[in-house]
Amino acid sequence: MDQYVAAASAELRAAQGRAKLSNVALAAKSGIPLPTLRRYLNGERDTPVSALFRIANALGVDAGRLLNDAADRVEDA
Repeated sequence: MDQYVAAASAELRAAQGRAKLSNVALAAKSGIPLPTLRRYLNGERDTPVSALFRIANALGVDAGRLLNDAADRVEDA
């Protein structure tokens, strides 16, 4: 798995935890099918920008901030 994909997935999961949304609830709120969302969250599939924005909006977080935090994870590793 690419380190940036892994870091972005980790940031999405962290934001999901803070929002206290299950995968089912996040899928419904973002409009992304549950199996696809799981692949994004597990880093099994690159998350397209459009999906990243939909997930971030559903979580109530800024997509740019998520990406910056993911980049920081990679740089700190």
